[in-house]
Amino acid sequence: MENNNKQEFENLASMIKQGFDAVDARFEQVDQRFNQVDQRFNQVDQRFNQVDQRFEAIDKRFLKMESSLDFLEEGQEEIKSRLNNVAYRHELQNLEKRVDGLEKKLSIEVA
Repeated sequence: MENNNKQEFENLASMIKQGFDAVDARFEQVDQRFNQVDQRFNQVDQRFNQVDQRFEAIDKRFLKMESSLDFLEEGQEEIKSRLNNVAYRHELQNLEKRVDGLEKKLSIEVA
């Protein structure tokens, strides 16, 4: 009977070992899958970093365009203020005709 018990224990130990080996193999598969998931997350992180870099470049371009537009607006305002102080050509022509008429009436000769 002792031999029988010993044999049963060995069989039981063998079955337990096979069970643990199967669980170990499954855990190896799970580990491999987690490694694949980690690699995918790393790829996603890299892509997000690339997108972040692109957005930073776009932000810089927008800032540059914004400052250029500000400069143009300032120049336009300066031109407007200068033009507000300038007489229009037709106004000058009308004034010149009036002065010519007055000079003729008053018999003033212009040099």
